[in-house]
Amino acid sequence: MEELENYTRLDHLIKGVAQDAARFLFDQEFSPVRLGKSIKEEITKLTELKEKHHYITKPQWKLLFPKIGLIGTGKSELALRYCFNARKVHEEHTGIVYKLRYTDVSMFAISLHELCNNLQDNEHFENRKEESKEDAICRVTDVIVKELGTKAHQNHILFLDDVKQKAKHIVSNFIKTCKRVKNIKIIVTTSLSLDTDKESEVIEIRGFSEDESVEFLNNGNDCQENDIKQYVELGRKFSFNPMGLQIARTYMAQTVLTVKDLVKQLNRPADLLEFEESMTVKDQISDKTLFRSLISLVENMHEKYKKEGKEHIFQMLLSLQFLEVETIPVELFTKFGSEISFFNINDLLYEIKNCSFGSIDGRNSSFSSSEKVTEQRKISTHDVVRLALQIYMTIDKQGINLSTNEKVLRKLLRAFYLLMDKDNNDSLDIIRHNLLLHMHGP
Repeated sequence: MEELENYTRLDHLIKGVAQDAARFLFDQEFSPVRLGKSIKEEITKLTELKEKHHYITKPQWKLLFPKIGLIGTGKSELALRYCFNARKVHEEHTGIVYKLRYTDVSMFAISLHELCNNLQDNEHFENRKEESKEDAICRVTDVIVKELGTKAHQNHILFLDDVKQKAKHIVSNFIKTCKRVKNIKIIVTTSLSLDTDKESEVIEIRGFSEDESVEFLNNGNDCQENDIKQYVELGRKFSFNPMGLQIARTYMAQTVLTVKDLVKQLNRPADLLEFEESMTVKDQISDKTLFRSLISLVENMHEKYKKEGKEHIFQMLLSLQFLEVETIPVELFTKFGSEISFFNINDLLYEIKNCSFGSIDGRNSSFSSSEKVTEQRKISTHDVVRLALQIYMTIDKQGINLSTNEKVLRKLLRAFYLLMDKDNNDSLDIIRHNLLLHMHGP
Protein backbone atom coordinates (compact mmCIF):
# COMPACT_ATOMS: atom_id res chain seq x y z
CA MET A 1 0.00 0.00 0.00
CA GLU A 2 2.85 2.35 0.88
CA GLU A 3 4.57 1.53 -2.42
CA LEU A 4 1.42 2.39 -4.38
CA GLU A 5 1.01 5.65 -2.45
CA ASN A 6 4.62 6.61 -3.19
CA TYR A 7 4.09 5.83 -6.87
CA THR A 8 0.94 7.92 -6.95
CA ARG A 9 2.68 10.81 -5.18
CA LEU A 10 5.65 10.66 -7.58
CA ASP A 11 3.35 10.54 -10.62
CA HIS A 12 1.49 13.65 -9.47
CA LEU A 13 4.77 15.45 -8.81
CA ILE A 14 6.12 14.64 -12.29
CA LYS A 15 2.91 15.34 -14.22
CA GLY A 16 1.68 18.26 -12.16
CA VAL A 17 4.05 20.12 -9.83
CA ALA A 18 7.26 19.42 -11.79
CA GLN A 19 5.83 20.91 -15.01
CA ASP A 20 4.88 24.15 -13.26
CA ALA A 21 8.29 24.27 -11.53
CA ALA A 22 10.13 23.69 -14.83
CA ARG A 23 8.01 26.37 -16.51
CA PHE A 24 8.79 28.81 -13.68
CA LEU A 25 12.57 28.19 -13.94
CA PHE A 26 12.45 28.49 -17.75
CA ASP A 27 10.58 31.81 -17.51
CA GLN A 28 13.24 33.09 -15.09
CA GLU A 29 15.98 32.28 -17.60
CA PHE A 30 14.05 33.22 -20.76
CA SER A 31 11.55 36.01 -20.10
CA PRO A 32 8.15 35.29 -21.76
CA VAL A 33 8.02 38.97 -22.72
CA ARG A 34 11.10 38.65 -24.98
CA LEU A 35 10.89 34.97 -25.90
CA GLY A 36 8.60 35.49 -28.92
CA LYS A 37 10.81 38.26 -30.29
CA SER A 38 13.96 36.13 -29.81
CA ILE A 39 12.39 33.22 -31.67
CA LYS A 40 11.35 35.46 -34.58
CA GLU A 41 14.89 36.88 -34.83
CA GLU A 42 16.24 33.34 -35.33
CA ILE A 43 13.60 32.25 -37.84
CA THR A 44 16.24 31.64 -40.58
CA LYS A 45 18.17 29.18 -38.42
CA LEU A 46 14.98 27.53 -37.18
CA THR A 47 13.69 27.14 -40.74
CA GLU A 48 16.95 25.44 -41.71
CA LEU A 49 16.64 23.06 -38.74
CA LYS A 50 13.10 22.23 -39.84
CA GLU A 51 13.44 22.03 -43.64
CA LYS A 52 17.02 20.89 -44.14
CA HIS A 53 17.89 18.82 -41.08
CA HIS A 54 14.36 17.81 -39.97
CA TYR A 55 15.26 18.40 -36.32
CA ILE A 56 12.02 20.32 -35.70
CA THR A 57 8.76 18.45 -36.24
CA LYS A 58 5.55 20.01 -37.58
CA PRO A 59 3.80 20.03 -34.13
CA GLN A 60 6.91 21.65 -32.59
CA TRP A 61 6.93 24.32 -35.34
CA LYS A 62 3.30 25.19 -34.56
CA LEU A 63 4.27 25.71 -30.92
CA LEU A 64 7.14 28.02 -31.92
CA PHE A 65 4.98 30.09 -34.25
CA PRO A 66 1.49 30.08 -32.82
CA LYS A 67 -4.02 31.20 -38.50
CA ILE A 68 -6.93 30.94 -36.05
CA GLY A 69 -7.09 33.72 -33.52
CA LEU A 70 -9.21 36.11 -31.55
CA ILE A 71 -10.89 39.06 -33.29
CA GLY A 72 -8.42 41.77 -34.31
CA THR A 73 -5.16 39.82 -34.04
CA GLY A 74 -4.11 40.53 -37.64
CA LYS A 75 -5.07 37.24 -39.33
CA SER A 76 -6.41 38.87 -42.50
CA GLU A 77 -3.36 41.07 -43.04
CA LEU A 78 -0.97 38.13 -42.68
CA ALA A 79 -3.04 35.98 -45.04
CA LEU A 80 -3.21 38.74 -47.67
CA ARG A 81 0.52 39.30 -47.37
CA TYR A 82 1.10 35.58 -47.93
CA CYS A 83 -1.06 35.67 -51.09
CA PHE A 84 0.75 38.76 -52.36
CA ASN A 85 4.19 37.22 -51.79
CA ALA A 86 3.13 33.96 -53.46
CA ARG A 87 2.09 35.90 -56.55
CA LYS A 88 5.11 38.21 -56.59
CA VAL A 89 7.97 35.91 -55.52
CA HIS A 90 6.77 32.63 -57.03
CA GLU A 91 5.00 34.04 -60.07
CA GLU A 92 5.98 31.20 -62.42
CA HIS A 93 4.66 28.52 -60.09
CA THR A 94 1.54 30.36 -58.88
CA GLY A 95 -1.64 30.25 -60.94
CA ILE A 96 -5.00 31.44 -59.62
CA VAL A 97 -5.02 33.57 -56.44
CA TYR A 98 -8.66 34.32 -55.63
CA LYS A 99 -10.45 35.76 -52.60
CA LEU A 100 -13.91 34.23 -52.13
CA ARG A 101 -16.71 36.25 -50.53
CA TYR A 102 -19.18 34.62 -48.18
CA THR A 103 -20.93 37.01 -45.85
CA ASP A 104 -23.68 34.38 -46.10
CA VAL A 105 -24.41 31.17 -48.04
CA SER A 106 -25.89 33.06 -51.01
CA MET A 107 -22.85 35.31 -51.37
CA PHE A 108 -20.51 32.31 -51.13
CA ALA A 109 -22.46 30.58 -53.93
CA ILE A 110 -22.29 33.72 -56.13
CA SER A 111 -18.55 34.09 -55.52
CA LEU A 112 -17.93 30.44 -56.45
CA HIS A 113 -20.02 30.85 -59.61
CA GLU A 114 -17.92 33.89 -60.64
CA LEU A 115 -14.69 31.93 -60.13
CA CYS A 116 -16.07 28.96 -62.04
CA ASN A 117 -17.16 31.13 -64.99
CA ASN A 118 -13.72 32.79 -65.12
CA LEU A 119 -12.07 29.38 -65.29
CA GLN A 120 -14.41 28.17 -68.05
CA ASP A 121 -13.93 30.62 -70.93
CA ASN A 122 -16.80 29.48 -73.14
CA GLU A 123 -19.10 27.86 -70.59
CA HIS A 124 -21.19 29.28 -67.80
CA PHE A 125 -22.24 27.46 -64.68
CA GLU A 126 -26.04 27.39 -64.42
CA ASN A 127 -28.19 26.68 -61.39
CA ARG A 128 -30.65 23.84 -61.63
CA LYS A 129 -34.31 24.18 -60.76
CA GLU A 130 -35.29 23.00 -57.28
CA GLU A 131 -31.59 22.72 -56.31
CA SER A 132 -30.70 23.96 -52.83
CA LYS A 133 -27.87 26.48 -52.37
CA GLU A 134 -25.83 23.86 -50.50
CA ASP A 135 -26.18 21.36 -53.39
CA ALA A 136 -25.30 24.08 -55.90
CA ILE A 137 -22.18 24.94 -53.88
CA CYS A 138 -21.11 21.28 -53.83
CA ARG A 139 -21.60 20.97 -57.61
CA VAL A 140 -19.77 24.20 -58.52
CA THR A 141 -16.94 23.26 -56.13
CA ASP A 142 -16.50 19.97 -57.99
CA VAL A 143 -16.19 21.88 -61.28
CA ILE A 144 -13.65 24.33 -59.82
CA VAL A 145 -11.52 21.54 -58.35
CA LYS A 146 -11.57 19.68 -61.68
CA GLU A 147 -10.56 22.80 -63.64
CA LEU A 148 -7.74 23.77 -61.28
CA GLY A 149 -6.57 20.16 -61.15
CA THR A 150 -5.96 20.22 -64.92
CA LYS A 151 -3.55 23.15 -64.41
CA ALA A 152 -1.18 20.87 -62.50
CA HIS A 153 1.99 22.81 -63.45
CA GLN A 154 0.94 25.63 -61.11
CA ASN A 155 -0.23 25.98 -57.51
CA HIS A 156 -3.50 27.82 -56.86
CA ILE A 157 -4.56 29.74 -53.74
CA LEU A 158 -8.17 30.27 -52.65
CA PHE A 159 -8.55 32.69 -49.74
CA LEU A 160 -11.57 32.80 -47.40
CA ASP A 161 -11.38 35.63 -44.89
CA ASP A 162 -13.13 35.81 -41.50
CA VAL A 163 -15.33 32.71 -41.67
CA LYS A 164 -18.43 33.04 -39.48
CA GLN A 165 -20.44 30.38 -37.65
CA LYS A 166 -23.18 30.25 -40.32
CA ALA A 167 -20.67 29.34 -43.04
CA LYS A 168 -18.55 27.00 -40.93
CA HIS A 169 -20.06 23.67 -42.07
CA ILE A 170 -20.11 24.62 -45.76
CA VAL A 171 -16.54 25.93 -45.65
CA SER A 172 -15.32 22.75 -43.94
CA ASN A 173 -16.87 20.64 -46.74
CA PHE A 174 -15.42 23.01 -49.35
CA ILE A 175 -11.92 22.53 -47.91
CA LYS A 176 -12.27 18.73 -47.92
CA THR A 177 -13.33 18.77 -51.59
CA CYS A 178 -10.45 21.05 -52.62
CA LYS A 179 -7.94 18.76 -50.92
CA ARG A 180 -8.66 16.05 -53.50
CA VAL A 181 -5.98 17.67 -55.67
CA LYS A 182 -2.49 18.59 -54.49
CA ASN A 183 -2.08 21.90 -56.32
CA ILE A 184 -4.85 23.81 -54.48
CA LYS A 185 -4.02 25.62 -51.24
CA ILE A 186 -6.85 26.95 -49.09
CA ILE A 187 -6.16 29.81 -46.69
CA VAL A 188 -8.88 30.47 -44.12
CA THR A 189 -8.89 33.11 -41.40
CA THR A 190 -11.43 32.66 -38.63
CA SER A 191 -12.08 33.00 -34.93
CA LEU A 192 -13.72 29.57 -35.01
CA SER A 193 -12.36 26.04 -34.79
CA LEU A 194 -12.81 24.40 -38.20
CA ASP A 195 -13.08 20.67 -38.87
CA THR A 196 -9.71 19.93 -40.48
CA ASP A 197 -7.61 16.81 -40.97
CA LYS A 198 -4.13 16.10 -39.60
CA GLU A 199 -2.43 17.44 -42.73
CA SER A 200 -4.00 20.89 -42.37
CA GLU A 201 -1.78 23.45 -40.69
CA VAL A 202 -3.52 25.53 -38.04
CA ILE A 203 -1.65 28.59 -36.79
CA GLU A 204 -2.99 30.49 -33.79
CA ILE A 205 -2.26 34.20 -33.86
CA ARG A 206 -2.24 35.73 -30.40
CA GLY A 207 -1.28 39.36 -31.11
CA PHE A 208 1.68 41.57 -30.21
CA SER A 209 4.33 40.98 -27.57
CA GLU A 210 4.96 43.72 -24.99
CA ASP A 211 7.96 45.04 -26.94
CA GLU A 212 6.01 45.07 -30.22
CA SER A 213 3.10 46.86 -28.51
CA VAL A 214 5.36 49.62 -27.16
CA GLU A 215 6.96 50.09 -30.57
CA PHE A 216 3.56 50.16 -32.30
CA LEU A 217 1.90 52.58 -29.85
CA ASN A 218 4.92 54.90 -29.90
CA ASN A 219 5.31 54.74 -33.71
CA GLY A 220 8.80 53.28 -33.32
CA ASN A 221 10.19 56.34 -31.50
CA ASP A 222 12.53 56.22 -28.52
CA CYS A 223 10.92 56.89 -25.14
CA GLN A 224 11.74 57.05 -21.45
CA GLU A 225 11.46 54.07 -19.12
CA ASN A 226 8.41 55.53 -17.34
CA ASP A 227 6.65 55.99 -20.69
CA ILE A 228 7.49 52.39 -21.65
CA LYS A 229 5.74 51.20 -18.47
CA GLN A 230 2.68 53.28 -19.37
CA TYR A 231 2.61 51.85 -22.92
CA VAL A 232 2.85 48.32 -21.52
CA GLU A 233 -0.01 49.03 -19.10
CA LEU A 234 -2.12 50.40 -21.97
CA GLY A 235 -1.28 47.33 -24.06
CA ARG A 236 -2.41 45.03 -21.24
CA LYS A 237 -5.81 46.72 -21.14
CA PHE A 238 -6.30 45.45 -24.72
CA SER A 239 -4.49 42.14 -24.11
CA PHE A 240 -1.92 43.36 -26.69
CA ASN A 241 -4.56 42.90 -29.38
CA PRO A 242 -3.52 44.72 -32.61
CA MET A 243 -7.04 46.01 -33.34
CA GLY A 244 -7.38 47.42 -29.83
CA LEU A 245 -3.93 49.01 -29.97
CA GLN A 246 -4.70 50.55 -33.37
CA ILE A 247 -7.79 52.20 -31.85
CA ALA A 248 -5.77 53.44 -28.84
CA ARG A 249 -3.01 54.87 -31.06
CA THR A 250 -5.58 56.59 -33.30
CA TYR A 251 -7.34 58.08 -30.27
CA MET A 252 -4.09 59.48 -28.80
CA ALA A 253 -3.11 61.00 -32.14
CA GLN A 254 -6.49 62.71 -32.65
CA THR A 255 -6.92 63.98 -29.07
CA VAL A 256 -3.23 64.79 -28.46
CA LEU A 257 -3.44 62.84 -25.21
CA THR A 258 -0.36 61.35 -23.57
CA VAL A 259 -0.29 57.62 -22.91
CA LYS A 260 -0.43 58.33 -19.17
CA ASP A 261 -3.62 60.38 -19.56
CA LEU A 262 -5.29 57.66 -21.63
CA VAL A 263 -4.40 54.94 -19.11
CA LYS A 264 -6.03 57.06 -16.38
CA GLN A 265 -9.23 57.36 -18.46
CA LEU A 266 -9.60 53.58 -18.81
CA ASN A 267 -10.14 52.56 -15.18
CA ARG A 268 -13.25 50.37 -15.52
CA PRO A 269 -14.12 47.72 -18.14
CA ALA A 270 -17.09 49.87 -19.24
CA ASP A 271 -14.64 52.74 -19.95
CA LEU A 272 -13.15 50.66 -22.78
CA LEU A 273 -16.50 50.40 -24.57
CA GLU A 274 -17.25 54.12 -24.08
CA PHE A 275 -13.77 54.90 -25.40
CA GLU A 276 -14.36 52.78 -28.53
CA GLU A 277 -17.72 54.41 -29.18
CA SER A 278 -16.45 57.98 -28.87
CA MET A 279 -16.80 60.24 -31.91
CA THR A 280 -13.00 60.42 -32.20
CA VAL A 281 -12.74 56.66 -32.75
CA LYS A 282 -15.88 56.29 -34.88
CA ASP A 283 -14.73 59.00 -37.31
CA GLN A 284 -11.37 57.31 -37.81
CA ILE A 285 -12.21 53.57 -37.57
CA SER A 286 -14.88 52.43 -40.03
CA ASP A 287 -14.91 48.74 -39.03
CA LYS A 288 -16.59 47.34 -35.94
CA THR A 289 -14.30 47.90 -32.96
CA LEU A 290 -12.72 45.22 -30.76
CA PHE A 291 -14.95 45.16 -27.68
CA ARG A 292 -18.13 45.90 -29.64
CA SER A 293 -17.31 42.88 -31.85
CA LEU A 294 -16.67 40.66 -28.85
CA ILE A 295 -19.80 41.82 -27.02
CA SER A 296 -21.89 41.13 -30.14
CA LEU A 297 -20.41 37.63 -30.20
CA VAL A 298 -21.20 37.09 -26.50
CA GLU A 299 -24.75 38.37 -27.07
CA ASN A 300 -25.27 35.91 -29.95
CA MET A 301 -23.92 33.07 -27.81
CA HIS A 302 -26.30 34.01 -24.99
CA GLU A 303 -29.31 33.90 -27.32
CA LYS A 304 -28.16 30.59 -28.77
CA TYR A 305 -27.85 28.94 -25.34
CA LYS A 306 -31.27 30.25 -24.31
CA LYS A 307 -32.90 28.68 -27.36
CA GLU A 308 -31.06 25.38 -26.89
CA GLY A 309 -31.76 25.21 -23.15
CA LYS A 310 -28.05 25.24 -22.34
CA GLU A 311 -27.75 28.39 -20.25
CA HIS A 312 -25.55 26.45 -17.80
CA ILE A 313 -22.77 26.46 -20.42
CA PHE A 314 -23.10 30.22 -20.85
CA GLN A 315 -22.94 30.66 -17.07
CA MET A 316 -19.68 28.73 -16.98
CA LEU A 317 -18.30 30.94 -19.75
CA LEU A 318 -19.33 33.96 -17.66
CA SER A 319 -17.30 32.62 -14.74
CA LEU A 320 -14.12 33.28 -16.75
CA GLN A 321 -14.48 36.96 -15.81
CA PHE A 322 -13.74 36.10 -12.16
CA LEU A 323 -10.65 33.93 -12.83
CA GLU A 324 -7.08 34.51 -13.92
CA VAL A 325 -6.62 34.08 -17.67
CA GLU A 326 -3.95 31.35 -17.49
CA THR A 327 -4.16 27.67 -16.43
CA ILE A 328 -7.80 27.55 -15.31
CA PRO A 329 -8.38 23.93 -14.16
CA VAL A 330 -11.13 22.16 -16.09
CA GLU A 331 -11.86 20.18 -12.92
CA LEU A 332 -13.30 23.34 -11.39
CA PHE A 333 -16.18 23.25 -13.89
CA THR A 334 -17.02 19.63 -13.12
CA LYS A 335 -18.21 20.89 -9.73
CA PHE A 336 -19.73 24.07 -11.15
CA GLY A 337 -22.38 22.12 -13.11
CA SER A 338 -22.78 19.15 -10.78
CA GLU A 339 -26.55 19.69 -10.34
CA ILE A 340 -27.15 19.26 -14.11
CA SER A 341 -27.71 15.61 -14.99
CA PHE A 342 -27.04 15.93 -18.74
CA PHE A 343 -23.98 18.15 -18.43
CA ASN A 344 -20.86 17.19 -20.42
CA ILE A 345 -17.71 19.19 -19.65
CA ASN A 346 -16.50 18.70 -23.23
CA ASP A 347 -19.43 20.87 -24.46
CA LEU A 348 -17.90 23.79 -22.57
CA LEU A 349 -14.40 23.09 -23.90
CA TYR A 350 -15.73 22.86 -27.46
CA GLU A 351 -17.41 26.27 -27.20
CA ILE A 352 -14.25 27.89 -25.77
CA LYS A 353 -12.12 26.56 -28.65
CA ASN A 354 -14.81 27.10 -31.29
CA CYS A 355 -15.07 30.83 -30.53
CA SER A 356 -11.31 31.27 -29.98
CA PHE A 357 -12.06 32.32 -26.42
CA GLY A 358 -9.13 30.23 -25.25
CA SER A 359 -7.02 27.11 -25.64
CA ILE A 360 -7.06 23.74 -23.86
CA ASP A 361 -3.80 22.22 -22.61
CA GLY A 362 -2.86 18.97 -20.86
CA ARG A 363 -4.22 15.44 -20.94
CA ASN A 364 -6.17 13.37 -18.46
CA SER A 365 -4.46 10.40 -16.80
CA SER A 366 -5.21 7.22 -14.85
CA PHE A 367 -2.96 4.60 -13.32
CA SER A 368 -4.99 1.55 -14.37
CA SER A 369 -8.14 0.71 -16.26
CA SER A 370 -10.04 0.30 -13.00
CA GLU A 371 -9.06 3.63 -11.49
CA LYS A 372 -10.84 6.92 -11.89
CA VAL A 373 -9.44 9.26 -14.57
CA THR A 374 -7.70 12.34 -13.14
CA GLU A 375 -8.83 15.57 -14.83
CA GLN A 376 -5.64 17.48 -15.65
CA ARG A 377 -6.72 19.68 -18.56
CA LYS A 378 -6.40 23.44 -18.20
CA ILE A 379 -7.97 26.43 -19.99
CA SER A 380 -6.12 29.59 -20.96
CA THR A 381 -8.16 32.56 -22.15
CA HIS A 382 -7.51 36.25 -23.00
CA ASP A 383 -7.82 39.46 -20.97
CA VAL A 384 -10.01 40.98 -23.67
CA VAL A 385 -12.43 38.05 -23.39
CA ARG A 386 -12.66 38.52 -19.63
CA LEU A 387 -13.20 42.26 -20.05
CA ALA A 388 -15.82 41.74 -22.78
CA LEU A 389 -17.76 39.41 -20.46
CA GLN A 390 -17.58 41.99 -17.66
CA ILE A 391 -18.78 44.75 -19.98
CA TYR A 392 -21.62 42.61 -21.34
CA MET A 393 -22.85 41.90 -17.80
CA THR A 394 -22.93 45.61 -16.90
CA ILE A 395 -24.82 47.02 -19.90
CA ASP A 396 -28.14 45.25 -19.17
CA LYS A 397 -30.77 47.75 -17.95
CA GLN A 398 -33.29 45.27 -16.53
CA GLY A 399 -31.01 43.82 -13.85
CA ILE A 400 -31.16 40.32 -15.36
CA ASN A 401 -27.43 40.20 -16.01
CA LEU A 402 -26.62 41.39 -12.50
CA SER A 403 -28.75 38.58 -11.06
CA THR A 404 -27.05 36.07 -13.35
CA ASN A 405 -23.62 37.25 -12.23
CA GLU A 406 -24.59 36.64 -8.60
CA LYS A 407 -25.66 33.08 -9.46
CA VAL A 408 -22.43 32.47 -11.35
CA LEU A 409 -20.32 33.73 -8.46
CA ARG A 410 -22.20 31.53 -5.97
CA LYS A 411 -21.68 28.45 -8.14
CA LEU A 412 -18.01 29.31 -8.58
CA LEU A 413 -17.47 29.70 -4.84
CA ARG A 414 -19.28 26.40 -4.25
CA ALA A 415 -17.00 24.68 -6.79
CA PHE A 416 -13.94 26.10 -4.98
CA TYR A 417 -15.26 24.85 -1.65
CA LEU A 418 -15.92 21.34 -2.97
CA LEU A 419 -12.49 20.98 -4.56
CA MET A 420 -10.44 22.55 -1.78
CA ASP A 421 -12.22 20.96 1.16
CA LYS A 422 -15.03 18.47 0.64
CA ASP A 423 -14.55 16.31 -2.47
CA ASN A 424 -11.09 14.91 -1.76
CA ASN A 425 -10.36 11.19 -1.46
CA ASP A 426 -6.95 11.59 0.15
CA SER A 427 -4.25 14.10 1.06
CA LEU A 428 -2.85 13.98 -2.49
CA ASP A 429 -6.15 15.29 -3.85
CA ILE A 430 -6.04 18.19 -1.39
CA ILE A 431 -2.47 19.09 -2.41
CA ARG A 432 -3.26 18.86 -6.13
CA HIS A 433 -6.48 20.88 -5.90
CA ASN A 434 -4.85 23.60 -3.80
CA LEU A 435 -2.03 23.90 -6.34
CA LEU A 436 -4.52 24.13 -9.19
CA LEU A 437 -6.77 26.69 -7.57
CA HIS A 438 -4.34 28.83 -5.58
CA MET A 439 -3.83 31.51 -8.26
CA HIS A 440 -7.58 31.73 -8.91
CA GLY A 441 -8.64 32.08 -5.29
CA PRO A 442 -11.33 34.74 -4.61
